[in-house]
Amino acid sequence: MARGRGSFSRDVQGLYREVAESIDDVFILTDEQGGIIEVLGRPEGIFGRSLDDIRMVGNIGLLLGKNPSVEVRECWSNDAEHEVTDMSGAKRTVVVSAKRVSFGNGMILYRFRDRTRERLLEDKLSTALAQLSIYMRAPVVITLVDRDGRLISINSFGADRAGKTLQQLIGAKPGEYLRCPHHLTAPDGCGSGEACRNCVLRRLIRDTFESKKGVKNYEVRFCCVAEEGASENFFLISTAYMKDNGGEGVLLCLVDITDYVKKKSAFLEALRESEHRYRQLFNNPFTGIALYRPVDNGGDFVFVDFNETAEKLTGKSRSEVLGRRVTELFPGIADMGLLGVFRKVHETGEARYFPPSLYIHPTGERRWYENYVYKLTSGEIVALFVDCTPQKLMEEEKEKLTAQLYQAEKMESIGRFAGSIAHDFNNMLNVILGYGEMILHGLGKSDPLREMAQKLVDAAKRSAGLTEKLMTFSRKRPVERQVIDINDLILGMEDMLRRLIGEQIELELNLSPSPALVCADPNQMEQVVMNLAVNACDAMPQGGKLLIETAQVVLDEEYAQKHYGTRPGSYVMLAVTDTGCGMSREMLDRIFEPFFTTKEKGTGLGLSTVYGIVKGSGGNIWVYSEPGRGTTFKIYLPQAEKADRPKLLRAECRSTEFCKDVSGKHILVVEDEDLLRKFLEEVLNRIGCKVTVAADPKEAISLVEEKGLRPDLLLTDLIMPRMNGKELAYYLKSIQPNLKVIYMSGYTDNSVSNYGMAEFDEGFLQKPFTVEELALKIREAFV
Repeated sequence: MARGRGSFSRDVQGLYREVAESIDDVFILTDEQGGIIEVLGRPEGIFGRSLDDIRMVGNIGLLLGKNPSVEVRECWSNDAEHEVTDMSGAKRTVVVSAKRVSFGNGMILYRFRDRTRERLLEDKLSTALAQLSIYMRAPVVITLVDRDGRLISINSFGADRAGKTLQQLIGAKPGEYLRCPHHLTAPDGCGSGEACRNCVLRRLIRDTFESKKGVKNYEVRFCCVAEEGASENFFLISTAYMKDNGGEGVLLCLVDITDYVKKKSAFLEALRESEHRYRQLFNNPFTGIALYRPVDNGGDFVFVDFNETAEKLTGKSRSEVLGRRVTELFPGIADMGLLGVFRKVHETGEARYFPPSLYIHPTGERRWYENYVYKLTSGEIVALFVDCTPQKLMEEEKEKLTAQLYQAEKMESIGRFAGSIAHDFNNMLNVILGYGEMILHGLGKSDPLREMAQKLVDAAKRSAGLTEKLMTFSRKRPVERQVIDINDLILGMEDMLRRLIGEQIELELNLSPSPALVCADPNQMEQVVMNLAVNACDAMPQGGKLLIETAQVVLDEEYAQKHYGTRPGSYVMLAVTDTGCGMSREMLDRIFEPFFTTKEKGTGLGLSTVYGIVKGSGGNIWVYSEPGRGTTFKIYLPQAEKADRPKLLRAECRSTEFCKDVSGKHILVVEDEDLLRKFLEEVLNRIGCKVTVAADPKEAISLVEEKGLRPDLLLTDLIMPRMNGKELAYYLKSIQPNLKVIYMSGYTDNSVSNYGMAEFDEGFLQKPFTVEELALKIREAFV
């Protein structure tokens, strides 16, 4: 049955719609203003809307959010991309084209094609190409290898490094493209040589295939051959297991770190050298160095480092101190003030110096260290401590020697003062003694005044004995030196010493086996031993022990430097030790001073006399004592040879009667002391001499030169102002060669020696002298 035209048209429209809906594109028919007339296709895939939903939108501009930017032509226009948002909010990329339809007045047919998936694939491809570009241009060797290590792929950098094209390298083994020297020497190429079994690269490829796990940053040392020859190279290798539909492989990434390793090696070597230098500086043999970390907010400090010198100086090992607090190891650090310095440096950051402080070494040795403390930028504290013990001991020794020098100078000053007093006193005693004797001789035996005159003379003689002690201390007393054996002298005194000290004190003699020869006055040396023994007895009222020792010793330069006034050489030591009460430091400083005594009835001249005798004999005396520990006196006298026989400084005075054969002799008396000058004039007149007196040398010379005086004998004081007696005698004897001379003086020994009278070729009278001694000396001058 035939169908009508309208029915056929509807059938054609239905067929057209079926065809449009069978494809993914969407067709929208609009009028000139964009009003939607018809929608064909499946718009859900592009717009996320149904056909009815799109029809309800009504306008294509509303559907797209804007009018399509596409040129409408009679035929399909070029595609234009639009981004649309579907109902779910997802953005999609569509290609829009348009054409005018032949039917209908001004209608436009739009075609929408979904390119979202294509765009994603294009993006992925673009990303893959970019990644491939990175892979190919990466400045590291990147290869893909199979199980045998043959190259499946290699990047441009790897090919350039191998010096071959990409096509030449496909199928090559690792040793070939890395130019391994074993590949060049193996007859069958890479993988067949002896060294290939241990090839690290082959092992990494094998392990990655077996474990299917990659390796990261494995450092390999590999030898490569270049134009300049074989060289050792270092690579940092990472591997990754790869598998896809085409098969499996291992991706190798090789980074040449040869320069880095060399620089690292050089850096490590420099670091080792720096560490070595640091350790050499740190462990220097002169300075102790300790490094501390502050704890408790800087209240205490923990040892971080400790050098070898610090170990020696402190007696503590490095392992013993590290990690421990300074207050724990050195509890006295706070009291000495050093901990306070640490805290101050920690607070302020300013370096500080801590002066020498005493440290008792674990060995018991007393040592002094000075500290320099500063702070590091890390906050740690450094202490440099230097052993200044030698300097400190030298300072102490200097102080000791200074004290000895001061004591010696003080004793010398006291000696001069005592000698000066004794000299002036002797002049007065001479007058008293002389007039006393004259009065005594002028009185009858039954005269009641004779006894008083005798007491006057005796008192003057005792006073002369007192001045004699002062002269001995000041070393101005005449001595008779000779070579004596101190051992014999002590043995000769043994019985007397035992009677002196009594039974409650034990006497022990420890004398040297060989003779202890010295050049000294035996009487004076007996006095020295006696005075020291008496002193020892007084120090032991409850009894004790007295030890007398002698020995031959050699005092060296070091001893002499530590004991002022001592010269190096051979000496005889005489030591007297008691177990008595001892002496304090204050007493020791004054022990040899004249008139200083701790006894109720002492004169204070006993030890000062000993001091004067020892010094006058060329020796030294030292005393060692502590309260409650007894006392030792050590005397060092220069050792003498048997041939030493010094001449006597003064002849002994022999007892005799008043000489009668000096009368008539003309005597010129020169004495600056008025009383003594008048006494001499009177006594010489009484014994029958003619006397002329002068108050000084100038007056005496005037009498001889101007008045023509020609005396038989010159009796002159030795020491006078402006001109001494020796010079006066020399001058007068140039005028009168046969002039006899007798010198008088309260000084002898050192003072006499200074005036050229060490050995007297003329007569000499030691003041004070008696009338008898004066008469005897005058008679001897004319014999």
